[in-house]
Amino acid sequence: MPTDGVVDQDCGGSSGSDIQAVDSSRTNDAAWRAAWPELPASVLFLGEDVFGNQVSVVSGHANAQMWLHEDGSWVDLELPAGELVEAIAGHGSDWLDVYTDGELEAARRFRTATAIDLDCHLHWVTPRFLGGRCAAHNLALMERHRHLAAHGSPWAQVRLLPPGAEAAWV
Repeated sequence: MPTDGVVDQDCGGSSGSDIQAVDSSRTNDAAWRAAWPELPASVLFLGEDVFGNQVSVVSGHANAQMWLHEDGSWVDLELPAGELVEAIAGHGSDWLDVYTDGELEAARRFRTATAIDLDCHLHWVTPRFLGGRCAAHNLALMERHRHLAAHGSPWAQVRLLPPGAEAAWV
């Protein structure tokens, strides 16, 4: 999965938003979901952030959820989907609890030097769950479907390790 900082050749153009709506037919029926067999088929993805985390409606949950593709976890966004969309449109996404460690700032620093196409995500060259730093120099562009599928394999290999276990790329 490491990309050595190389920008994916399928990426170019520009997206000025941290969270964008996605074409649900490309996201909800996408082949990348096969890399995540634990992901319920009933999940409806509404949008995604610049990293590929998916804003979702999940059956049985009153509030919108964010699926964090890097580790397969879920975050309750504490608002129903309609209210969440209005809040993000009116106030941006900095207030979301999922962005408390400087990820959006790193993305904005990266974006000042490189345009981000809507079909691309920012990818942590060394994944955060393997100790990668939250810094612009640890980011590269990757085509969105390739990116989401690529995270399924390493996560499947380390997801059952206890917190704090050491892992390394081989």
